[in-house]
Amino acid sequence: MTTAVEWELAHSEDLIALAEAIENKDRYTAHEILDKIAPFPEGENVKTSKVENDGYFDRLASVTNPDTGKLDNRNGPAVVEGDGTRKWYRAGLLHNSHAPAVIKANGKIKYYYMGEKYDTAVELDEVAARARRHNAKSSHYRNQKA
Repeated sequence: MTTAVEWELAHSEDLIALAEAIENKDRYTAHEILDKIAPFPEGENVKTSKVENDGYFDRLASVTNPDTGKLDNRNGPAVVEGDGTRKWYRAGLLHNSHAPAVIKANGKIKYYYMGEKYDTAVELDEVAARARRHNAKSSHYRNQKA
């Protein structure tokens, strides 16, 4: 599993190219870049519709957990908005523990962990690492015989 800092480094050129495509009003290239770094969700839980956006039709998608009815996709973005913005959700909360939870169509990114916003990839990585350590300790204690 990669960290958010590693994700940011690996995709920095893509985010710059995305911002340039938007600035040049090159929607085709912008969507290609977004699909490369955050593919459109697929599967039986994906609901799609077409939305008109500046004379173009964009697909809007959402992925919900059929058991809870909440936005949730373990394999990628749970929401794709009409402008191409991608959002990751777990149990109805904005969440991505190893990359941005929001990638805006203009290349801006936002980090969330279980619904709480973090300003940088470094902050997200620290919170995710603490959670992994806590979960490892908890499972160790649960598995010990009483």
